[in-house]
Amino acid sequence: MEQVKIGQLLCDNDIITKRQLNQALQLQIKGDKRTLGEILVDKGFCEYDDISELMMGTSHGESPPEVEVENEVEISENKVMGTKFSMSIGTIVGLISLISTGVGGYYMLLQEIEEAKELPTLETLYESEYPTVGIEEKNWPISFLRYEGEISRLMDDVDELFNRMEKLEEENVELRIQIAKKRNK
Repeated sequence: MEQVKIGQLLCDNDIITKRQLNQALQLQIKGDKRTLGEILVDKGFCEYDDISELMMGTSHGESPPEVEVENEVEISENKVMGTKFSMSIGTIVGLISLISTGVGGYYMLLQEIEEAKELPTLETLYESEYPTVGIEEKNWPISFLRYEGEISRLMDDVDELFNRMEKLEEENVELRIQIAKKRNK
């Protein structure tokens, strides 16, 4: 079985760049005792979700890396059907809250999808940021949600600036009227 290196997997899936990987590895060489994943997340190069999705094989529809199982447990239909299951009230309440959270998360995800449909495409963003480089030549991160959050914050900041400008213009008009009245006296 081939051993998988997390840094290489992150680079291969365009989650981090080779430069970012090298920076994290240099920290480990200099004596940082944290894992590579912890360093990458701490530096803001990726998120724990990126690493866990990659290891679970959920990103890009790939199968997860092979993991050797030391102790296998046989589960047969007879063994499962012969087992008595019991749950405490706390477990049942926990399951209900887990299901409720899942349903709520589903509806939040639907709402975020609708909001994302109104955002500009990655290609448009990339072309405006790097007009001389073709979209095929990019090393663009796969996490679109990060950019969605940045764009959302920028839009809020722009709206706030426009509101401030309107207030300042109103104050300017009022000051001009007061100055004109004083001159006329």
